[in-house]
Amino acid sequence: INAEYMGKITVRGNDEREYAYLAKGGEDLRLDQRIEHLFETFNGIFQADAKCAQRNLNLRTYQVIPVSLECGILEWVSGTSPIKSVISANVGGSSVLNDLNNTYGQFYEAFFPKNGVFQVNGFKDENKLEAEFRKYESMIPSNGLQMGITKMASTPESYIV
Repeated sequence: INAEYMGKITVRGNDEREYAYLAKGGEDLRLDQRIEHLFETFNGIFQADAKCAQRNLNLRTYQVIPVSLECGILEWVSGTSPIKSVISANVGGSSVLNDLNNTYGQFYEAFFPKNGVFQVNGFKDENKLEAEFRKYESMIPSNGLQMGITKMASTPESYIV
C-alpha cells in the first residue's frame, strides 16, 4: 500500500466467506487502533452495568490494522457515510467544504510553516484571509451534522437530538 492509495479490498477467509477492508495510505492508524480498543473497553463496562446491558448499549467497533507508520487496513463497515458527505448534503455540496478547507489550509500554513514555529506575521494580509474564512464558515450551519444525522434516521425516535 503506497501513501496515495486508498481503496476497498476483499479477502476470502479460510471459512470461504468474503471480508471487505479499506486499504489506506498516507496516514498513521495507530491512534485509530487505540481508540477502537478504548471503545471495546467501554463495551465491557456497558455489559457489566445492569441498566446499560438491559438497554443493550454498545459502541460499534471495527478492526484497525496498522501495517506501517504510513499505511494500514480498516475493516469495511457497510451502510455508513463519511461525516463530510453528511455535512455537505446540508450545505449545498462539497464545493463549499472544499473551499473552506483550502482557505483554512492557507491560514494554517501562513501561521504554522513547515518548521512548526508559530509566526503571527507569516501571512501578508491576515484580515483578508480571516474575512475569506469567515465567509465560508458562515455558509455552514452550526447544526449541519445534526441535521444530516436526523435526515438519515428512519424515525425520530431512532435519533435523539
